Amino acid sequence: MVRLEHHEERWPVLGWRQTPTDVADRTWREAMYRLTPVDGSFMIFRGLGSGQSLQMMWDTRGGSPTLWMEQTGSAGLDVTLEQAEEAVAAFVDTGESILEEFGELTRV
Repeated sequence: MVRLEHHEERWPVLGWRQTPTDVADRTWREAMYRLTPVDGSFMIFRGLGSGQSLQMMWDTRGGSPTLWMEQTGSAGLDVTLEQAEEAVAAFVDTGESILEEFGELTRV
């Protein structure tokens, strides 16, 4: 089981949303694709048993939106939505990050 926390920058008055999501439940996917690609919108997936996390944030400072994704320990990289979906699905299933499969991770 993971806990999904997210902040929709387009609607800052809504603040944080926390939704417990069962491993077999794919409601996180719909929330992920609905996250507005504007600077500051983010999601955090927390493994309730493992203490590990996977987070993603939209960044529009360079003009067009890019999706930054990082794992516990603050190492990450820019990903496509499809890669983000694959990474979250693996994290929900195993509690482990597969981000290094998409390229070299950068420490922040």
